Amino acid sequence: MLPFRNAVYEQVLTADEILLLYREVIAAAQRDLSGVSMYRELSRAAFFMGRAFEHEGRRQDARTHYEEGLRFAERAVAASPCADSWTLRAENLAFLIPTRSWAFAVTNGLDVERFAAAALALDPAMAAAQFVIAGRWIFAPRGFGNIPRGLREIEAILANDRMGRDDRFNAYSVKGWAFVQQRRYADAIPWLYKALGVFPTNRGARDLLAAAEAGAAGRRR
Repeated sequence: MLPFRNAVYEQVLTADEILLLYREVIAAAQRDLSGVSMYRELSRAAFFMGRAFEHEGRRQDARTHYEEGLRFAERAVAASPCADSWTLRAENLAFLIPTRSWAFAVTNGLDVERFAAAALALDPAMAAAQFVIAGRWIFAPRGFGNIPRGLREIEAILANDRMGRDDRFNAYSVKGWAFVQQRRYADAIPWLYKALGVFPTNRGARDLLAAAEAGAAGRRR
């Protein structure tokens, strides 16, 4: 799982090349695991594969995998409503919503935070669930978001000593993205460098850093 996850974040391989790793992870999970453990790993794998397709703008492929990830997460919650299962349900739904209709978003949007809150009620240090809630404020459509509140949520994640490598990258890069949205380019730059310290080849973070540096240079002129 970890080499597969890292490949998604490194963005060196194409989504089709990562798909080969995904199939290996799926085969291993089905061979070596059963029950809730298998459901969680299948959900996690589908989520990461959705991210890989989303990075290339392959919206339909991403949607298909987020839907699959959500189905396995629902099975995991039904079998064992632990923090990890609830987090996977929240993550897959959060990323599925932008690929679906406005009606789907209205019907399911509040469930994202509800699922993440269920995870945090069981494990307050579940960084991925914290990130889902922060993202709900930072990435919400205009009129529904609250970037300052999202940034405060990110600070709580940064104080979490149980962050994984992907959690750290997400916290750093999203904090940088939020500052760029506020045109606080000088504030964004160090956080984007931190993100690239975790995954140096990530194209999204590199492009955002270039935009932040260009914006900061423009402010100095």
